[in-house]
Amino acid sequence: MNRLSKLSAVLLAALLAIGCGASAAPSTIRAAKAPTGVSAADPGSAAWDKVRATEIALVTAPAVHASISGNATAASVSVQALSDGKRIYFRLSWTDGTADAERPDTGRFLDGVALQFPLNRSSKTVVLMGTPGGRVNIWYWRADGRVQNLFADGFGTLTSAPVQDVSGKGVHANGRWTVVLSRDLRTAAADGVQLKGVGRIPVAPAVWNGANAERDGFKATTMEWQSLVLTAR
Repeated sequence: MNRLSKLSAVLLAALLAIGCGASAAPSTIRAAKAPTGVSAADPGSAAWDKVRATEIALVTAPAVHASISGNATAASVSVQALSDGKRIYFRLSWTDGTADAERPDTGRFLDGVALQFPLNRSSKTVVLMGTPGGRVNIWYWRADGRVQNLFADGFGTLTSAPVQDVSGKGVHANGRWTVVLSRDLRTAAADGVQLKGVGRIPVAPAVWNGANAERDGFKATTMEWQSLVLTAR
């Protein structure tokens, strides 16, 4: 059995052990129309003041590596979405008492947040990093300011996309992180999810607390896809 097959077997066992049915019912995130003349790229922008927030329950992702264990700390993440017809913006906010934002060294890790989309736009795609033939696109922000456009075909396959067109900015205040991730609805990245003209698509958030040694697959996430509804323009 090769390494990928072993990882898949471990993941399957973990899923059966925790029971996918234990997750909360999927939530719907509705992208509102972005106000004219107000930038939504800043987490504190007034553009977000009247946008409905969807609170999504999170659980600890199944352990797929023997050296990583424990319980992730984020119990939920609040998600808002805006679109101006050309670009999509997401504001994610969650409780975290400390800002772990310095570049990590041995034994130190960064806070972070991500959004994951199935390239085939199907909710039948495996929500935990996809599978061979069921690729996922991941928009990842970490607290030192780095933003990455990634894709994966299953555990152990996370790869940086050739086109890096996702932007992000985060602010930590009053015991919370608030982060905006954004990208054009249409992308030139072959491994990037296309959102132009899409009415509804599955999406899954994930959160990492560096102070809790959360990194890689040790994170708070959803065990099933949530639903993103894009406003028709």
